Amino acid sequence: DLNEITNAFYKTVTKPKVIICNTIKGFGSKTLTQEMFAWHHRSPNDEEYKMLINELENA
Repeated sequence: DLNEITNAFYKTVTKPKVIICNTIKGFGSKTLTQEMFAWHHRSPNDEEYKMLINELENA
């Protein structure tokens, strides 16, 4: 929830802060979630990038 993240970030302005989010790497993309470790150390090429954007837009 973006509002929760924003509220946590602005809760204090005088101290360092850390926000821990429980997320799923690549959520919304079948390719990224099925092969998440393959994507942890590299970036997609142009063709892969277009495919991944298409997956996310149609999720």
